[in-house]
Amino acid sequence: MVRTTGREGIFCFGISDYEGRYAGVRLSALERAIEKPLFQNTKFRMPSTSFAELAGLRATVDQIIYMPQLEAPEDRPHPFAYFITIHNDSAETVTIKGRKWIVTDTDLQRVVVEGDGVVGEFPRLAPGENFSYKSYHVIASESRAEGAFFGVTENGEAVFTRIPQFVMRIPRK
Repeated sequence: MVRTTGREGIFCFGISDYEGRYAGVRLSALERAIEKPLFQNTKFRMPSTSFAELAGLRATVDQIIYMPQLEAPEDRPHPFAYFITIHNDSAETVTIKGRKWIVTDTDLQRVVVEGDGVVGEFPRLAPGENFSYKSYHVIASESRAEGAFFGVTENGEAVFTRIPQFVMRIPRK
């Protein structure tokens, strides 16, 4: 079963600035983000602070499109739509409760995007089910994005799956 969310158009979610530069330490930015307390500014609270990467739960980046016709702030004038599918090929039923993105530009400046659900929903994925959605990031310069979806199994285990890294390259005029 494939479930898709979205109306005509693209959804946008809020972003908050993250201070600091990548210091080249062993852990990736995503791994450091997973270790930090999650969802500090959201309503959702995970049942535990320990997350397990669930085998068979995976995300795919289906498409990335530069869309200059979308609204964007002056300081981040380049909107990129992305299309993602969360696949549950595990034996567990999982409810996705939140997501965390790390968007890093060419100057190694990072923005962390964190929040409840996925485009306003909390998809419940039984084994073999998928959830597809579309959204967008606005950037100032070429950037890469990576992240994770966080969820809970029916028996209360806190799980996550990584969102594969993708690059948003601004077309030359």
